[in-house]
Amino acid sequence: MRKFLVYLILVSFIFSSLNFTFSQTITQPTSTQTTSTQEQTTTTPQLEKVKEILEIIKKNIAKIKNKTKRQTAERIYLKINELNQRLTDHYLNVLDQLQKVLANITERTDRVGSKGIDITSTREKISLAQEAINKAREEVQKQKDKIYEIPVVSTETRLRTEVGKLRKQFHNDIKAVEALVKEARDKVHDTAISLAQSIKGISATSTPTSTPTPTSTPTTSTSTVE
Repeated sequence: MRKFLVYLILVSFIFSSLNFTFSQTITQPTSTQTTSTQEQTTTTPQLEKVKEILEIIKKNIAKIKNKTKRQTAERIYLKINELNQRLTDHYLNVLDQLQKVLANITERTDRVGSKGIDITSTREKISLAQEAINKAREEVQKQKDKIYEIPVVSTETRLRTEVGKLRKQFHNDIKAVEALVKEARDKVHDTAISLAQSIKGISATSTPTSTPTPTSTPTTSTSTVE
């Protein structure tokens, strides 16, 4: 029982820390506020490409007379793409952590199975968790490769509409991959609980062996009665 409780505490700590990470970064996908120099996303080939496309964007909106609105649209374009890189990098990092947790669970499951305990259910959950991680990783990578662009527009009204569409599309896309990462996290959590229950089973079966067997006392008492 002690092993079971220790393992449950460890599992709870791991997943509560992942929940904290999600709450800190995932809940603000449409923010376009300026960040400090320390928080800026490291320049990557993808962001370099984004900056190259910015020159095309400038041409696409060149007919907009209001310079401030043109500059605002350009900033939003850059911010959305920078945020996409930052969030997808974060999701990939979370998936790496989940993969490590799943590897530890798999190793412990093998050890539990070597003691003759039925771990069929846990193995099935491990397989489902691995599939969820693989699927999430594939979709996050696709999202990371996306570049959100502003099409050719000639009026301020159309520019406002297109920028609104861009932000909404990004919000929906990022929420979709977030859901997959959370699903992977939940699947890994299920495997941890299943393994913990198996460890509890080991504790339960091993406890009676430490209690004294009553075979020696009845033999003397029965002979006395007779």
